[in-house]
Amino acid sequence: MFSVLFSIFPKKITGAENLKITAPYIIAANHASILDGFLVTLYLSKITGTYIHFLTKDKYFENPLFKVLLGISEGIKVAMKDPVRSFFSALKYLERGQIVGIFPESTRSIDGKIQKGKNGAAALVLKARVPLVPVGLINTNGILPRGSALPRIAGFEINVGQPISLEKYYPAYDAAVLQQEKDNILKIEEEATRELMRAIARLSRQEYPY
Repeated sequence: MFSVLFSIFPKKITGAENLKITAPYIIAANHASILDGFLVTLYLSKITGTYIHFLTKDKYFENPLFKVLLGISEGIKVAMKDPVRSFFSALKYLERGQIVGIFPESTRSIDGKIQKGKNGAAALVLKARVPLVPVGLINTNGILPRGSALPRIAGFEINVGQPISLEKYYPAYDAAVLQQEKDNILKIEEEATRELMRAIARLSRQEYPY
């Protein structure tokens, strides 16, 4: 049903071979349209052969259309009053050898330009010790920009990058966690986030200015 629905939008998917790695891993993408989770789950799940479990704000589980896809793909509910719980839910999916999807910017961009990334994706990788696959979404905001009620016919691209390893951060991160050095933990997470966001920016043909 969803394939037919989105087939009217011209699409281009590049870098699909970068998804041919053994799960578990995390897919992290920029976020400019309410449809981004749909598009990534729909098209990249066909390549991975398994669902991508996206971290999704709880309010979208109340939307009838979203609820169907989130139910099928076992989306991970992010309770805005208790976001830490979703972090550990995502860890459980990774521990079971599955694929987790996340938008590091947390919320949609107003104008389609990449925003400053938050540390959730990097923290998840540093905890779970899994590869991180950056994805650049191009012109998804042209289909349904923030604030629009009806979609427009527009082409979009999904550009999948090579997996990123954050192994170089592990020793310092482990030491900081062991010593409960909150400032160092935050510093390492921010540095790893910057590396990830720069990769996503390149894949979406943007610059990451943060």
